[in-house]
Amino acid sequence: MEAFLFYLVLFAVIVTICVAIGRGRNEQATQAFAQVAVRYGGNCEPAGLFSWPRVNFVYGCASVVVDVHSTGGENATHYTQVHFRGHLPQVRCEVYPDTPWTGLRKFLGMEDVEIGAPDFDSAYVIKGDSAENLRALLTPAVQATIQRLRGLLGNNDIYVSLNREQLLVKKRSFIRDAEYLLRYVELAVALYDEMLGAEEQGIEFIEAPTDFESAEAICQVCGEAIEDDVVYCRRCATPHHRDCWEYNGVCSTYGCQESRCDTHPRGARHRSSVATKY
Repeated sequence: MEAFLFYLVLFAVIVTICVAIGRGRNEQATQAFAQVAVRYGGNCEPAGLFSWPRVNFVYGCASVVVDVHSTGGENATHYTQVHFRGHLPQVRCEVYPDTPWTGLRKFLGMEDVEIGAPDFDSAYVIKGDSAENLRALLTPAVQATIQRLRGLLGNNDIYVSLNREQLLVKKRSFIRDAEYLLRYVELAVALYDEMLGAEEQGIEFIEAPTDFESAEAICQVCGEAIEDDVVYCRRCATPHHRDCWEYNGVCSTYGCQESRCDTHPRGARHRSSVATKY
Protein backbone atom coordinates (compact mmCIF):
# COMPACT_ATOMS: atom_id res chain seq x y z
CA MET A 1 0.00 0.00 0.00
CA GLU A 2 2.81 2.39 0.89
CA ALA A 3 4.53 1.60 -2.42
CA PHE A 4 1.31 2.33 -4.30
CA LEU A 5 0.92 5.68 -2.56
CA PHE A 6 4.56 6.50 -3.27
CA TYR A 7 4.15 5.86 -7.00
CA LEU A 8 0.85 7.72 -7.08
CA VAL A 9 2.45 10.79 -5.49
CA LEU A 10 5.45 10.48 -7.83
CA PHE A 11 3.13 10.30 -10.83
CA ALA A 12 1.23 13.38 -9.63
CA VAL A 13 4.50 15.30 -9.17
CA ILE A 14 5.70 14.35 -12.67
CA VAL A 15 2.38 15.42 -14.21
CA THR A 16 2.48 18.72 -12.30
CA ILE A 17 6.03 19.41 -13.49
CA CYS A 18 5.15 18.55 -17.10
CA VAL A 19 2.09 20.81 -17.02
CA ALA A 20 4.16 23.64 -15.52
CA ILE A 21 6.85 23.23 -18.19
CA GLY A 22 4.21 23.13 -20.93
CA ARG A 23 2.48 26.21 -19.56
CA GLY A 24 5.79 28.07 -19.40
CA ARG A 25 6.64 27.17 -23.00
CA ASN A 26 3.15 28.19 -24.13
CA GLU A 27 3.47 31.52 -22.35
CA GLN A 28 6.80 32.14 -24.07
CA ALA A 29 5.28 31.28 -27.45
CA THR A 30 2.24 33.47 -26.83
CA GLN A 31 4.47 36.42 -25.96
CA ALA A 32 6.48 35.90 -29.16
CA PHE A 33 3.36 35.68 -31.32
CA ALA A 34 1.88 38.70 -29.54
CA GLN A 35 4.91 40.75 -30.59
CA VAL A 36 4.21 39.80 -34.22
CA ALA A 37 0.61 40.97 -33.75
CA VAL A 38 1.83 44.29 -32.35
CA ARG A 39 4.36 44.73 -35.17
CA TYR A 40 1.72 44.25 -37.89
CA GLY A 41 -1.34 45.64 -36.14
CA GLY A 42 -3.09 42.27 -35.86
CA ASN A 43 -4.69 40.00 -33.28
CA CYS A 44 -3.06 37.20 -31.29
CA GLU A 45 -4.92 34.11 -30.09
CA PRO A 46 -2.94 32.82 -27.06
CA ALA A 47 -1.76 29.25 -26.72
CA GLY A 48 -3.75 26.88 -24.53
CA LEU A 49 -2.81 23.65 -22.83
CA PHE A 50 -3.64 21.73 -26.03
CA SER A 51 -3.45 24.48 -28.65
CA TRP A 52 -0.85 26.77 -30.20
CA PRO A 53 -0.86 30.55 -30.58
CA ARG A 54 -2.07 32.16 -33.79
CA VAL A 55 -1.78 35.65 -35.26
CA ASN A 56 -4.05 37.29 -37.85
CA PHE A 57 -3.27 40.58 -39.60
CA VAL A 58 -3.80 42.41 -42.86
CA TYR A 59 -0.83 43.29 -45.04
CA GLY A 60 -1.55 45.39 -48.11
CA CYS A 61 -4.32 43.51 -49.92
CA ALA A 62 -3.61 40.16 -48.27
CA SER A 63 -4.94 38.59 -45.10
CA VAL A 64 -2.11 36.88 -43.21
CA VAL A 65 -2.15 34.08 -40.63
CA VAL A 66 0.88 32.95 -38.62
CA ASP A 67 0.30 29.60 -36.93
CA VAL A 68 1.82 26.24 -36.00
CA HIS A 69 1.23 22.87 -37.63
CA SER A 70 2.03 19.48 -36.07
CA THR A 71 2.31 16.15 -37.87
CA GLY A 72 0.91 14.48 -34.73
CA GLY A 73 1.97 11.21 -33.18
CA GLU A 74 4.55 10.35 -30.59
CA ASN A 75 7.44 11.90 -32.54
CA ALA A 76 5.55 14.85 -33.98
CA THR A 77 7.30 17.40 -36.14
CA HIS A 78 6.20 21.01 -35.71
CA TYR A 79 6.20 23.70 -38.39
CA THR A 80 5.74 27.45 -38.04
CA GLN A 81 3.68 28.69 -40.98
CA VAL A 82 2.80 32.01 -42.61
CA HIS A 83 -0.25 32.03 -44.92
CA PHE A 84 -1.06 34.88 -47.34
CA ARG A 85 -4.52 34.98 -48.96
CA GLY A 86 -5.85 37.60 -51.34
CA HIS A 87 -3.72 39.42 -53.91
CA LEU A 88 -1.55 36.70 -55.48
CA PRO A 89 0.22 36.01 -58.79
CA GLN A 90 -1.55 33.30 -60.79
CA VAL A 91 1.39 30.92 -60.96
CA ARG A 92 1.49 27.46 -59.42
CA CYS A 93 4.82 26.97 -57.67
CA GLU A 94 6.33 24.69 -55.05
CA VAL A 95 9.91 25.07 -53.78
CA TYR A 96 11.79 23.07 -51.15
CA PRO A 97 15.42 22.03 -50.56
CA ASP A 98 16.96 19.28 -52.63
CA THR A 99 18.19 16.29 -50.58
CA PRO A 100 19.71 12.90 -51.40
CA TRP A 101 16.19 11.45 -51.27
CA THR A 102 14.75 14.03 -53.67
CA GLY A 103 17.83 13.54 -55.85
CA LEU A 104 16.91 9.86 -56.16
CA ARG A 105 13.31 10.78 -56.97
CA LYS A 106 14.57 13.15 -59.67
CA PHE A 107 16.60 10.28 -61.14
CA LEU A 108 13.43 8.18 -61.20
CA GLY A 109 11.55 10.88 -63.09
CA MET A 110 10.03 13.18 -60.46
CA GLU A 111 8.89 16.51 -61.88
CA ASP A 112 11.49 19.24 -61.36
CA VAL A 113 11.59 22.49 -63.32
CA GLU A 114 14.87 24.29 -63.95
CA ILE A 115 14.68 28.08 -64.20
CA GLY A 116 18.16 28.70 -65.53
CA ALA A 117 19.75 29.72 -62.21
CA PRO A 118 22.36 26.97 -61.67
CA ASP A 119 22.93 27.50 -57.93
CA PHE A 120 19.22 27.70 -57.13
CA ASP A 121 18.29 24.86 -59.50
CA SER A 122 20.82 22.55 -57.87
CA ALA A 123 19.85 23.49 -54.31
CA TYR A 124 16.05 23.23 -54.61
CA VAL A 125 13.29 21.12 -56.04
CA ILE A 126 11.05 23.41 -58.14
CA LYS A 127 7.63 22.23 -59.23
CA GLY A 128 4.70 23.97 -60.87
CA ASP A 129 3.96 25.82 -64.09
CA SER A 130 6.15 26.20 -67.13
CA ALA A 131 9.79 27.16 -66.72
CA GLU A 132 8.96 30.50 -68.36
CA ASN A 133 6.36 31.40 -65.72
CA LEU A 134 8.50 30.14 -62.84
CA ARG A 135 11.52 32.03 -64.14
CA ALA A 136 9.46 35.25 -64.08
CA LEU A 137 8.24 34.54 -60.54
CA LEU A 138 11.48 33.27 -58.98
CA THR A 139 13.54 36.39 -59.54
CA PRO A 140 17.04 36.71 -58.02
CA ALA A 141 15.48 38.68 -55.13
CA VAL A 142 12.92 35.91 -54.48
CA GLN A 143 15.66 33.29 -54.64
CA ALA A 144 17.79 35.22 -52.13
CA THR A 145 14.90 35.56 -49.67
CA ILE A 146 14.07 31.85 -49.90
CA GLN A 147 17.73 31.13 -49.18
CA ARG A 148 17.65 33.41 -46.11
CA LEU A 149 14.48 31.70 -44.89
CA ARG A 150 16.20 28.34 -45.31
CA GLY A 151 19.22 29.48 -43.30
CA LEU A 152 17.14 30.87 -40.39
CA LEU A 153 17.48 28.76 -37.20
CA GLY A 154 20.22 26.72 -38.85
CA ASN A 155 17.94 23.78 -39.68
CA ASN A 156 18.44 24.05 -43.45
CA ASP A 157 14.69 23.79 -44.04
CA ILE A 158 12.04 25.79 -45.89
CA TYR A 159 8.93 25.04 -47.92
CA VAL A 160 7.20 27.58 -50.18
CA SER A 161 3.94 26.87 -52.00
CA LEU A 162 1.95 29.25 -54.21
CA ASN A 163 -1.41 28.53 -55.82
CA ARG A 164 -4.62 30.37 -56.56
CA GLU A 165 -5.70 30.13 -52.92
CA GLN A 166 -2.64 31.16 -50.94
CA LEU A 167 1.08 31.66 -50.57
CA LEU A 168 2.32 29.34 -47.82
CA VAL A 169 5.73 29.68 -46.18
CA LYS A 170 6.48 26.78 -43.81
CA LYS A 171 9.57 26.08 -41.71
CA ARG A 172 10.34 23.11 -39.50
CA SER A 173 10.34 24.17 -35.82
CA PHE A 174 7.90 25.68 -33.37
CA ILE A 175 9.50 29.14 -33.19
CA ARG A 176 8.93 30.42 -29.65
CA ASP A 177 11.71 32.99 -29.55
CA ALA A 178 10.34 36.46 -30.32
CA GLU A 179 13.45 37.67 -32.16
CA TYR A 180 13.57 34.66 -34.48
CA LEU A 181 9.79 34.66 -35.02
CA LEU A 182 9.77 38.34 -35.97
CA ARG A 183 12.66 37.76 -38.36
CA TYR A 184 10.89 34.77 -39.88
CA VAL A 185 7.66 36.69 -40.46
CA GLU A 186 9.59 39.69 -41.84
CA LEU A 187 11.30 37.43 -44.39
CA ALA A 188 7.98 35.81 -45.32
CA VAL A 189 6.46 39.27 -45.86
CA ALA A 190 9.49 40.26 -47.94
CA LEU A 191 8.99 37.12 -50.05
CA TYR A 192 5.35 38.08 -50.62
CA ASP A 193 6.37 41.61 -51.66
CA GLU A 194 9.03 40.29 -54.04
CA MET A 195 6.58 37.87 -55.64
CA LEU A 196 4.19 40.77 -56.18
CA GLY A 197 6.98 42.40 -58.18
CA ALA A 198 6.42 39.67 -60.77
CA GLU A 199 3.37 41.69 -61.88
CA GLU A 200 5.75 44.09 -63.59
CA GLN A 201 7.22 41.14 -65.52
CA GLY A 202 3.94 40.08 -67.10
CA ILE A 203 2.28 37.78 -64.56
CA GLU A 204 -1.41 38.44 -64.01
CA PHE A 205 -2.88 38.70 -60.51
CA ILE A 206 -6.37 37.76 -59.47
CA GLU A 207 -8.67 39.50 -57.02
CA ALA A 208 -12.38 39.51 -56.44
CA PRO A 209 -13.94 42.03 -58.87
CA THR A 210 -14.65 45.38 -57.26
CA ASP A 211 -17.20 47.88 -58.51
CA PHE A 212 -15.28 51.07 -57.88
CA GLU A 213 -17.79 53.18 -59.74
CA SER A 214 -20.88 52.23 -57.68
CA ALA A 215 -19.39 52.41 -54.20
CA GLU A 216 -18.73 55.69 -52.44
CA ALA A 217 -14.97 55.92 -52.10
CA ILE A 218 -13.49 57.32 -48.90
CA CYS A 219 -9.95 58.66 -48.82
CA GLN A 220 -8.05 56.94 -46.01
CA VAL A 221 -5.73 59.93 -45.61
CA CYS A 222 -8.30 62.66 -44.90
CA GLY A 223 -11.39 60.54 -44.25
CA GLU A 224 -13.49 62.52 -46.75
CA ALA A 225 -15.55 61.16 -49.66
CA ILE A 226 -13.78 61.17 -53.02
CA GLU A 227 -15.92 62.84 -55.67
CA ASP A 228 -13.35 63.82 -58.27
CA ASP A 229 -9.61 64.02 -58.99
CA VAL A 230 -9.14 60.43 -57.74
CA VAL A 231 -6.04 58.29 -58.09
CA TYR A 232 -5.63 54.59 -57.32
CA CYS A 233 -2.74 52.65 -55.80
CA ARG A 234 -1.01 50.61 -58.51
CA ARG A 235 -0.64 47.64 -56.18
CA CYS A 236 -3.94 47.35 -54.30
CA ALA A 237 -6.17 49.86 -56.17
CA THR A 238 -7.10 51.78 -53.00
CA PRO A 239 -8.60 55.16 -54.03
CA HIS A 240 -7.16 58.49 -52.76
CA HIS A 241 -7.59 62.17 -53.43
CA ARG A 242 -4.71 63.17 -55.70
CA ASP A 243 -3.64 65.87 -53.22
CA CYS A 244 -3.76 63.38 -50.33
CA TRP A 245 -1.68 60.86 -52.29
CA GLU A 246 0.94 63.52 -53.02
CA TYR A 247 0.90 64.61 -49.38
CA ASN A 248 1.19 61.07 -48.00
CA GLY A 249 3.75 59.95 -50.56
CA VAL A 250 2.67 56.28 -50.51
CA CYS A 251 -0.52 54.23 -50.37
CA SER A 252 -2.44 54.66 -47.11
CA THR A 253 -3.32 50.95 -46.83
CA TYR A 254 -1.32 49.40 -43.98
CA GLY A 255 1.69 47.46 -45.25
CA CYS A 256 1.22 48.34 -48.93
CA GLN A 257 3.86 51.11 -49.20
CA GLU A 258 3.30 51.47 -52.95
CA SER A 259 4.58 54.84 -54.21
CA ARG A 260 3.01 54.71 -57.68
CA CYS A 261 -0.59 55.52 -58.59
CA ASP A 262 -2.89 55.46 -61.61
CA THR A 263 -5.95 57.45 -62.64
CA HIS A 264 -7.85 54.16 -63.15
CA PRO A 265 -8.27 51.25 -60.69
CA ARG A 266 -5.94 48.68 -62.22
CA GLY A 267 -7.34 45.89 -60.05
CA ALA A 268 -10.88 46.47 -61.37
CA ARG A 269 -9.67 46.87 -64.92
CA HIS A 270 -7.73 43.68 -65.55
CA ARG A 271 -6.87 41.67 -62.46
CA SER A 272 -10.10 39.69 -62.57
CA SER A 273 -8.73 37.61 -65.45
CA VAL A 274 -6.87 34.40 -64.74
CA ALA A 275 -4.11 34.19 -67.30
CA THR A 276 -0.50 34.80 -68.04
CA LYS A 277 0.63 37.13 -70.76
CA TYR A 278 3.87 36.62 -72.62
